[in-house]
Amino acid sequence: MVIFGVKTVEEAMKLGREAAALISKEFKAPVKLEFEKVYYPYLLINKKRYAGVFWTKPEKYDKVDTKGLENVRRDNCAFVRELMNESLEIILLEMDENKAIENLKKRIESLLSGEEDPSKLVITKCISREMDQYKGKQAHIELVKKMQERDFATAPKVGDRVKYMIIKAPKGSKAFEKSEDPRYIIENDIQVDYESYLKSQAMKPLLRIFKPILFDKTKSLFSGAHTIKRVDNFNLNNISDEKKTGILACLVEVKTCLICKSKMDKKIKGFLCSKCKPKREHLKIEYEEKFAEKISQRFDLMKRCFKCSGECITEKTCVAQDCEIFYTRFSIRKGVQKIEETLKKINESW
Repeated sequence: MVIFGVKTVEEAMKLGREAAALISKEFKAPVKLEFEKVYYPYLLINKKRYAGVFWTKPEKYDKVDTKGLENVRRDNCAFVRELMNESLEIILLEMDENKAIENLKKRIESLLSGEEDPSKLVITKCISREMDQYKGKQAHIELVKKMQERDFATAPKVGDRVKYMIIKAPKGSKAFEKSEDPRYIIENDIQVDYESYLKSQAMKPLLRIFKPILFDKTKSLFSGAHTIKRVDNFNLNNISDEKKTGILACLVEVKTCLICKSKMDKKIKGFLCSKCKPKREHLKIEYEEKFAEKISQRFDLMKRCFKCSGECITEKTCVAQDCEIFYTRFSIRKGVQKIEETLKKINESW
């Protein structure tokens, strides 16, 4: 690679062809050096890791070319690959680092608040040999063992790619103990560990891109206001009285307002405090609109399934886990159920 230091791609190509012709005169025939391409702009991270806009004609670039980065590896979830591609395109094509930072923060906030499509958080790894031949414990292999205990016939086998997601587990749990089947997670309302996705999946690949640009200012990317909103599915209603031992026995269930989240007396009818009751009609309209949107999304996905299979397939009967909308359909169905529950609470507050 040669840096000519010129201002345009056209000038770089012209000098590249001249340099190739000049150097070729020093070689014995038929050895010949040929000009191939221009990278502009070019982001060099380290040896065999780079990204750049690939040009073979001065009029228009061919593509954004990357080598050695996680956006081209299959064992990373789609969320990481998608976010890396978005960041590289903004940095290299638009040359706007502030826009890239804002987009990154927006997607991190979306991840931590549980708004990302679950199908983008699915990680896949191949079972390349018999499970007893693996020396260390690996996430996908430990999951296969659990799946075999549930149903040996449907569990993945050697040669299959295992799909899994990272779930929340007690403090001190090993990484291989936090893998779970995506369908099992959605069906049983198991909490996904979004923070682990940020720290163990997304942080290092993204730092590779942003560190050469921001240097020592990268801490603000993964801390601040955009990381405050978190998903927490912990609910005392889901824990039986027999299991409320130790510190859990000291916890008391608190009724809170649907809008302002302030504490409410359990004797008060409904789920809105006296200050928020006048807003209930507006809240009901808002959730009815959300409900209609979710139903529309579910109907559109069902139409896609019908075009593909030729028959109406429900989430329970579908087995095509390789389909890109498989887990999205499950997630939307759960979303519909949650909105229905909230609407019921709003109606009880009338």
